[in-house]
Amino acid sequence: MKTIHIAKPGEIALVDTKKPEVGPGEALLKIRVVGICGADVASYTGNQPFTTYPRIPGHEFSAEIVTLPENYEGELKPGDVVTANPYFNCGTCYSCRRGHVNCCHDNQTMGVQRDGSFCEYVTMPVERIYSGKGLTAEQLAMIEPFSIGWHALSRAEVKRTMKTIHIAKPGEIALVDTKKPEVGPGEALLKIRVVGICGADVASYTGNQPFTTYPRIPGHEFSAEIVTLPENYEGELKPGDVVTANPYFNCGTCYSCRRGHVNCCHDNQTMGVQRDGSFCEYVTMPVERIYSGKGLTAEQLAMIEPFSIGWHALSRAEVKPTDKVLVIGAGPIGLFALISAKRYGAEVYVADILDGRLEKALAFGADGTVNTKTTDLAEYTKQVTDGGFDVCVEACGAPETFLGCIDSCAFAGNIILIGNGKRDTTFLHSIILKKELNVYGSRNSLPKDFKELIDYVASGAVDLSKMVSAIYPMEEAADAFKALAHNDGSLSKVLIKISD
Repeated sequence: MKTIHIAKPGEIALVDTKKPEVGPGEALLKIRVVGICGADVASYTGNQPFTTYPRIPGHEFSAEIVTLPENYEGELKPGDVVTANPYFNCGTCYSCRRGHVNCCHDNQTMGVQRDGSFCEYVTMPVERIYSGKGLTAEQLAMIEPFSIGWHALSRAEVKRTMKTIHIAKPGEIALVDTKKPEVGPGEALLKIRVVGICGADVASYTGNQPFTTYPRIPGHEFSAEIVTLPENYEGELKPGDVVTANPYFNCGTCYSCRRGHVNCCHDNQTMGVQRDGSFCEYVTMPVERIYSGKGLTAEQLAMIEPFSIGWHALSRAEVKPTDKVLVIGAGPIGLFALISAKRYGAEVYVADILDGRLEKALAFGADGTVNTKTTDLAEYTKQVTDGGFDVCVEACGAPETFLGCIDSCAFAGNIILIGNGKRDTTFLHSIILKKELNVYGSRNSLPKDFKELIDYVASGAVDLSKMVSAIYPMEEAADAFKALAHNDGSLSKVLIKISD
């Protein structure tokens, strides 16, 4: 048979050698593909310390079964494409007796201490042969080198935990170790890059978020790097892409979902609220929920979700260029509502009780601002409108601000509610009838909002960096939450950097 033969270091040739004779318990294998290992190269150059000469190299291989032992009763059959274990052990030394056959005292590896697979045929004890299970000859020839790394990593306790920001109960937040998530069917593994602290996260920390259950990993405003994608994925995303994702998990079967209103699913599970969120090193995500970042930075992408809240809310009412819009609440969500209203060409005014926030509103294009702690909102409304605001956006979640919207809204005007709260609001509902007000609730956002916003920010239409007040490292996340819980108006959007 034809054989690749190393007579001595540096001397390699294709020669004819005797076809092997099959011994008891052995199969005859016709070699299909052989990989050249670094050890084979070292045998050729003379730098492999264990090689003896002359030598037929090779131990990474696939083969076709020609014959099997006469009394063999296993699953293998002639014609099967297989691979085999090339490490021959003695079976009697102390290592072998303890099951450590890989480090037999008298180990004889094919191509090193004994002749190898760079030839047309080899014989092999049948118990050393492994079914290829449909893999190609090329794939099977790489199983042995793959097994080296696979075994090596099993020798040490590889880190299976990750750093996580965890709220055990209201007021109790810490950086802890949790189990790294396991990837399910149709899911991507994402390495979190940057997470924004939402007002809902702060409310979860303080105990004022009506929908949060505990213990909880907060976070739903995030950017991430794709680590892995589903095996059969054929879309545009690829490992290494920096992306964002839709954090609102819907059931798909309720009346809202069946009508396409997935943002207000009856059993909505928002990351960081009803289910664990993104304040950790890794998350898994159904691939259809992931949106290409289109070149945006990790910081910009971490602000797409909060921006989408205002973006979606303003789409609930037909805002016109001639409209005057009032946004009550100049936190990040209110500021994003301001930006969203301005894109319609409307004249936008912002109310808050903190001057620092109102300065931010002016920086983002507000046509006017009012501090309702020092100025009566009703009087201000009279000064800047001719009968009230066409659209009022409530972005605080307080009874007083909802009532302010009712009072400040023009007859036949629109009220959009974004803010979440835990206090009841009492009012005479006849005023809504009298003014024929349209009151819109707005919850979460839709996939199209994410996609539109990524394109909008990528176009350069808005500079989101002006929204960021501080970026904390993950180790100081608890300090960031505490600072926002006692915010004097100087902080707008606070980001946490999880990884580079």
